Amino acid sequence: MTAISKPHPIIQSALPPQIRPLKLPGDLRAVADLVELCFEASLDADGHRLIRQMRQAASRRGGYPGGSGMVLKVKGFVWVEDGKIVGNISIIPVVVRHRRASLIANVAVHPDHRQKGIARALTEVALARIKTSDGNSAVLQVDYHNHHAQQLYRSYGFIEKATRTTWHGDGSTQINLPPSVKVRKPIRADWPYQLKWLDQLYNQEVRWNLPFYRNLYSPGFFGIIGRAFHQHQIRQWTSTHHGSWIGSLTWQSSYNQADWLWLAAAPDKLELATCTLIPTARQELLNANLIKPGRILAINYPAGENLSAFEAIGFRQHNTLIWMQKDFK
Repeated sequence: MTAISKPHPIIQSALPPQIRPLKLPGDLRAVADLVELCFEASLDADGHRLIRQMRQAASRRGGYPGGSGMVLKVKGFVWVEDGKIVGNISIIPVVVRHRRASLIANVAVHPDHRQKGIARALTEVALARIKTSDGNSAVLQVDYHNHHAQQLYRSYGFIEKATRTTWHGDGSTQINLPPSVKVRKPIRADWPYQLKWLDQLYNQEVRWNLPFYRNLYSPGFFGIIGRAFHQHQIRQWTSTHHGSWIGSLTWQSSYNQADWLWLAAAPDKLELATCTLIPTARQELLNANLIKPGRILAINYPAGENLSAFEAIGFRQHNTLIWMQKDFK
């Protein structure tokens, strides 16, 4: 592994002349081209869609659409060589645990200009900007296999908050289960168990970046009203073993390449609940014409957990990301 030197504080007057602030919408098309070039091997359907949105937004003012379709106020910096953008770093305002923060994203350097310290220089100026004006902390995600980038961010004081795997599959694989295991509609008495495990599996460190809306899943008045006005459809199931609750599953429709599943179960019954709930839910969704055959379902889960059960029902690991954070105050 390449050694990474200790970072040093950067001051605005010492910035390399190649660095300048991101200009919107003028830079957007060039940044989209750069991001696509640098990450083409790992871009999925949603990634390609975001690239298209960036290009479409190149003629707009004030930002570009995020995954939710909202226009986000994006800041950042670019590295320019001979009049061309060859490096980029984006800064996106977010809220983490009810506090303002900045998401660092789209850190990209053209392959012909790597190993020149461009990514490090862009990271330094971005952190200086965030520290002085953009919030209490910086957050980012890095691929689990990208050890060089992980080392870079750790050298700047980022610490790991969570490592999560997103699984993709259609849930079509049926598992033979004992007759003592049943699936039914949720009842109010299930909610305390479901809530407990949802809060543990999708805690405050990760839920801010997921399309996870815990209050919409509750059986109470506000949950019912919230679901009625929510833009996506929601359905839920409960699994029992000998009549006792072992897990709950929430399906949430999406405009992206995959619909989301939120699984809540106690560790000692997790595999049983997984193999019961997901294939059953898929079949009921098909019967109700809520999904089409082959529709991808996505599960975000702590990395390394419940592997055998997800694989048994035909899911595969889509990506594993480490979420890191650096606090300034």
